[in-house]
Amino acid sequence: MKRTFGLLLVAAAVFAISPELDACGDKSLSAGGIRWQRALAARYPASVLAYVPSSSPVSSATRELKFPETLRRVGHRYSEVASLGELRTSIETGRYNVVVVGLGEVADVERNLGQLAARVVVVPVAYRLSKSEIRDAASQQRFLIRAPGKDVEYLDTIAEAVKFGSKGLRKS
Repeated sequence: MKRTFGLLLVAAAVFAISPELDACGDKSLSAGGIRWQRALAARYPASVLAYVPSSSPVSSATRELKFPETLRRVGHRYSEVASLGELRTSIETGRYNVVVVGLGEVADVERNLGQLAARVVVVPVAYRLSKSEIRDAASQQRFLIRAPGKDVEYLDTIAEAVKFGSKGLRKS
């Protein structure tokens, strides 16, 4: 009897001080979980076009973030182009509402797109920058994806960009 009581007391102590454990699927229901992100994608569907020239760090960033797989898993569309001509042609179709580019390429892309840039929300990717560089970039850009980073962060950024673009607002 004493032994059983002692075991119960030890088990209760272990459960009391152990970290909180979520049941299977609980993480998918929490803010940022897959179901939450799918609901957000259904409300703000994104057709993401990534400008990924061979010399750009965005290529490495999208691979590291598993961008194509993650975006498709939550319900967004994703495509990549490697040249400004392909980027221009793709935007002219009107099928895309978000364009992902490297932070260092934003000005060049917006200048080359001209009036077409108003059709999409340009979201720069800051790849492997220091905290101070990211802070400076965040103060200059409305939206910013940090890489490496968490899926939840860039999915939220994309949803905010789509929400912003759907209101017809554009940063001058």
